[in-house]
Amino acid sequence: ATTHQMNPLALGMLWTLAGSAKIFVYQSSVMVAGYGYGYFSAKDVLSMGFALSVLNFVLLSLVVAWYWPLIGLGLGG
Repeated sequence: ATTHQMNPLALGMLWTLAGSAKIFVYQSSVMVAGYGYGYFSAKDVLSMGFALSVLNFVLLSLVVAWYWPLIGLGLGG
């Protein structure tokens, strides 16, 4: 990160936040640290958390419909 003139701390926090949807600040120590230093507000966390939750639901539904039959789990009856 430093060879490309990037802040390793900010990059690590972004990587951790982008890993999964979080609706509340207390769900991750990285988010608590970012929130404590004022990088984002609770409204930001809530709006992005809901958007990422919907995106995760849609992508997981697509993966399940495609992958489970390949490994013999099937979606029903």
